[in-house]
Amino acid sequence: MEDIIYIKDLRIKTIIGIFDWERKVKQEVSIDMEFPFDCKKAAKTDSIEDTTDYKAITKAVIKFVEESSFQLQETLAENIAELVKRDFDVKSIKLRVSKPGALAFAIEELNKILSNVIISSTHKTKAEGFEGDDFLNLVLAGDSKLDFDSLNEELKTIEDSSGRKRDVPKFSARTLDIDIVLQIDGDEIVFESDEINKYLFVSEPLKELI
Repeated sequence: MEDIIYIKDLRIKTIIGIFDWERKVKQEVSIDMEFPFDCKKAAKTDSIEDTTDYKAITKAVIKFVEESSFQLQETLAENIAELVKRDFDVKSIKLRVSKPGALAFAIEELNKILSNVIISSTHKTKAEGFEGDDFLNLVLAGDSKLDFDSLNEELKTIEDSSGRKRDVPKFSARTLDIDIVLQIDGDEIVFESDEINKYLFVSEPLKELI
């Protein structure tokens, strides 16, 4: 009798990616693994020695990923699969590696320049103004001592650090786009972007915070 062992959503921080910031900042990746196991002997003996030691597999994968520094998720996945098959006598494995990417980087960097940060949920929408991959959108709110222009300059620096290209059409794919949509001083609205009324991917996450 053959069963399947699942290890789901194993979260590990590592260096992964091709952009400059990704070579400097550890990102969290999520790993799912599944592999077949002949459980006949373990079921008969009821002994842990006769089953696959998935805890040992988990520890080995965590250690390997933490110490790795790959550019591509595909390369990381291939090396994890090779490790598990080689060291734990696993004949085949299905594996998925995912990473939050630029959004996680932006949140980490914004936490350095803002205080009392709160974050909406992430909203997935179709690309706006061109054909391309879906956008991931969220609204982050926080307190800042910077004026509008100075804060905006900080935001552009974060965009540039993520690999944002400035020499491409306005409506095109981008790694990261950070805009100030609402600025409040006390009870006074100092700035309100027209994007709030124009785009649901701005107004809907904003509603979660105000």
